[in-house]
Amino acid sequence: MLYTHLLKNILISVTTVLGLMGADILGGSIIIEKVFALPGIGRLLIDAINFRDFPLVQGIALYLAGVVVLLNLLVDFSYSILDPRIRGDK
Repeated sequence: MLYTHLLKNILISVTTVLGLMGADILGGSIIIEKVFALPGIGRLLIDAINFRDFPLVQGIALYLAGVVVLLNLLVDFSYSILDPRIRGDK
């Protein structure tokens, strides 16, 4: 009984932290791909910066920003699923 009341309030915080961690993982992947010489979008970004390919840098930055925005949108939608009080249906 106690767990059902606690989960409603705790899941909102956990969802927020998971969404923020997803954005941090995207940023950290750039460094990890360069350090371990893994192919990926992070390495492509670093190579584009080194070769001064500004349109590619702008495209990758736009793509990563779009992924972060979509991730935040999914987190916001999950709030209304987890806690019906947030919906505001009256």
